[in-house]
Amino acid sequence: MVEFDPPRVRGRSAAAQRVNDRLPAAIVRHTFLLSWLWIAVWAAVALTEELTEIPVWVFSIATVLMVVPSLAATAICLWATPRYRLLQTESILSHFVVRFITIVFAFIAWTVSIVIGASISSVIQLVSENREKEVIGTGFELIVAVTPLVAILIWLGLILRCCWFLIRLRGWRALPVSTRLPPSFLDAAPRLRTWTTSMAHPGLVATAGLLSAIGTIVANHLSFGVTI
Repeated sequence: MVEFDPPRVRGRSAAAQRVNDRLPAAIVRHTFLLSWLWIAVWAAVALTEELTEIPVWVFSIATVLMVVPSLAATAICLWATPRYRLLQTESILSHFVVRFITIVFAFIAWTVSIVIGASISSVIQLVSENREKEVIGTGFELIVAVTPLVAILIWLGLILRCCWFLIRLRGWRALPVSTRLPPSFLDAAPRLRTWTTSMAHPGLVATAGLLSAIGTIVANHLSFGVTI
């Protein structure tokens, strides 16, 4: 299959070789389980912040740390893999089914956006009693409140898209026997390759991304509710 020229992420740098040599075999062998433990620990820290008087920045740090390892490994794997390696044959039926579902969901999203837009406009007019300055002010307040939610939803879509590519690249196995990753990927650092591929598991990425998105939405909702 096609590869980048020159190949990316060979693992021949001094830093990569140092990490490869110092990685304990037990960690490499149990990377999948340790990654689940990592996510669980930081999710518990984030939940503790929501239930106690711990400063809010603890939640932010816990959310970032929960996602970083698996997402970083995913980014490395995807960056080192040409898109051509993901090409696969699909039947005509599956092609049309996917397009049909996409069009239906796009139509539903478009219709919902129109209804929500009209509803928001009506609410602003009622709340502001048709006073122009208050209408504009209320509109901007709603934009400030809704923007983080939209950004989080886009972030979640990106995470799910990455998971889809990971499924096609390396499958669901904790330690995949064969992958669609380029043979040159970390070929000079086999331990580091196994460790990275294990952390870039679609289940890990999806779970960490989903938990971070839900937690951030809840935190923003609570803070917005307190502000109001």
